[in-house]
Amino acid sequence: QDSINKYNDKIAPVFGKQNVLSIKFEDIEQFQSDLIEGYAPASVNYFLAIVKSIFNHAIDRDVVIMVSPAKKIKQLKLDNKRERVLSAREVIIILQSVERNPKAYLFIMISLLTGARPDAVISLRKLDVNTRKKEITFKAMKRRPKYTNPIGKRLLPLLREWVKDLEQDEYLFYRENPKLD
Repeated sequence: QDSINKYNDKIAPVFGKQNVLSIKFEDIEQFQSDLIEGYAPASVNYFLAIVKSIFNHAIDRDVVIMVSPAKKIKQLKLDNKRERVLSAREVIIILQSVERNPKAYLFIMISLLTGARPDAVISLRKLDVNTRKKEITFKAMKRRPKYTNPIGKRLLPLLREWVKDLEQDEYLFYRENPKLD
């Protein structure tokens, strides 16, 4: 569904009404250049992978007999390295700044001790926290399946206390829940 949405949103307006035999390497290269202005390299590569798949599918099924003009398009290089990591001093400062707000403190602790993305932490429900097995299950935010992290001894007592009065499907950080203020 994600690929279909991306096709409908970005690819169809550019190539959707063109005869596939009229699409040239330069057209796809221009499409790539246009995407670079508004998207991260990984997203641009994903759009181009869809275009390549469409051509490959048509060629493999003998719908068209041609060499794919997308074949020679080079993927953009990805730089997935972290720009920097918090120092121990910065971690202490952050934790001290939220120590009087239990919700914020727990959120920061889960983030720091599991490496989970903020969206994954905010979407946690009680059923995702298994204090008996000492595991926490996160919903992956980037098209991957769920993943499980161990709950360390610094985080375990905080989570046990936090979830003890919650219903199984209740969110840990849901704002409107009066129990969580």
